[in-house]
Amino acid sequence: MLVEHSFVTTYEADMAMQMVVTFLETLEFRIQHATSSEVKAVSGRDQATSRKVIKLPQAVQVKYDRGRVSIAAGIMPRQDKERAIHAELMTSLAVGLQRLLAEKLPGEQAAAQWYEVRSRAGTIWFASEKVALVILILLVVGGLFAIITALAMH
Repeated sequence: MLVEHSFVTTYEADMAMQMVVTFLETLEFRIQHATSSEVKAVSGRDQATSRKVIKLPQAVQVKYDRGRVSIAAGIMPRQDKERAIHAELMTSLAVGLQRLLAEKLPGEQAAAQWYEVRSRAGTIWFASEKVALVILILLVVGGLFAIITALAMH
């Protein structure tokens, strides 16, 4: 799931990219590369194995060119099954950066939508996992019932 977004800022390159670094670090992204014209950062785990949306691999690249800021933000969904929450999370990240750099909102206000989406993201269970979990629970309950019955007969 990839979201691309661009806007214009009046901040100079150095200031804008430093603000981007601070903003992303506040959102628990790890900065991989930062210059006065580009920032690359990642978040989450290396593999898309987590059920928790926020722990899925995420990457963001922010480029600055003469006041134009271009953002590419992506998340790798588990089993390549994209959900609306994935797009919503990445869009809220891009919008947060726009609010920070174009609308000049403080970082906390700029990130408000991202935090709200993150709090709703939660955990995603696939139908096959739910069925397997129910079967496991039934087997455990059945086994306990058999043990209790056997003990009661003796």
